[in-house]
Amino acid sequence: MSPSPLEGEGRGEGALQLPMPTLDDTLADLPDVPDPPVHALVRMDYEILGLSPLCHPVTFYRETLSKKGIIENKQLRQMTNHSYVKVGGVVVTCMRPPTKSGVIVVFITLEDETGLADVVVFPKVYEKYGQVIFNNPGLIIEGKVERSGRKGLSLIASKIHPLTADYRNAGLEPDTGEYPERTRSAGARSWVKSQGI
Repeated sequence: MSPSPLEGEGRGEGALQLPMPTLDDTLADLPDVPDPPVHALVRMDYEILGLSPLCHPVTFYRETLSKKGIIENKQLRQMTNHSYVKVGGVVVTCMRPPTKSGVIVVFITLEDETGLADVVVFPKVYEKYGQVIFNNPGLIIEGKVERSGRKGLSLIASKIHPLTADYRNAGLEPDTGEYPERTRSAGARSWVKSQGI
């Protein structure tokens, strides 16, 4: 029994030759579509990778945040002890460790495009803003700078608000595409999805 044309032996005579399109042919057949805006690319990067090589998502909020007196995290280092400031960013970690006394103290690490800020939330503030803290992956936190030693620096929170789309820079097109929720380690929320940057 001789082999069928589909089972041809090697590339010799009698072997079935299928046309193989080149990459150029394939690309020529694709429709022309505009490139997505940068904020949509950053959002896709965060959904897939958890970060973006293009820029930090808070970049798309900085202009409005600055107008409202909300400083960059890197500026905290220049603040004197007990200065009252406002910072905004993405919640990287949010911990509520048990204490011997049973008092609730929450520790938040907030990230913007310039770095990290460590925030401490004591019981009275937690009672008022606990729902905001644990239900919003982006926050604006007002409080007092607390220095300890040469390099120790924390922000003692007094007011906490969600960082919402209202703070987006003017002229930024809304990105309303549906993306699957990306779960970060320890079950943290995806700020990128919830804010639709």
